[in-house]
Amino acid sequence: MKKKMFFCLFLFLGSSTFIIGQPSQDIGINYLNEFYARYVASCCKEYNESYFDFLKNHGVQNIDSSADAEERLLKENCTDELYAKIDSLRVLYILDYDPFICAQDCFKGLFSFSITNHSIPEWYQMNYMDDSNQERVIYLNLVKINGKLKIANIRTCLNEDIMDLSTNEENAEYK
Repeated sequence: MKKKMFFCLFLFLGSSTFIIGQPSQDIGINYLNEFYARYVASCCKEYNESYFDFLKNHGVQNIDSSADAEERLLKENCTDELYAKIDSLRVLYILDYDPFICAQDCFKGLFSFSITNHSIPEWYQMNYMDDSNQERVIYLNLVKINGKLKIANIRTCLNEDIMDLSTNEENAEYK
């Protein structure tokens, strides 16, 4: 009897350790929920009542309201490669919208975003309804770098894979 109990305990602990050692999809969803709550809060300050409700509902405190808050969030949460790619695409006017919200400006629909798992491992999707009641979907790829999650790629609602967009000078007229 003691041998059976010991064996069952061993199996339970072994399987628990295996499960705990695997990256959880919920960790990615939580990470992106927090990122988007801060990101949307930093770019949508003009919607006073909705803005404060949004902050309260997402548990966001101590929002950085400085002019460069969005850029700091991107630098902290994107891989160096993705951040550099976005910056170069903006400089060349190839990327003339915010790929994280798939829009040029913030609007109230962003306050109701949701993050879900994608069918491809390590990819997630952010959904929200725009002002014309159309669903927008943004796909994000997360990787772990030095034990910290980072956004490594984005596929926007325009079906553009940010890491695959060209940065050649001749394509600057793409706009």
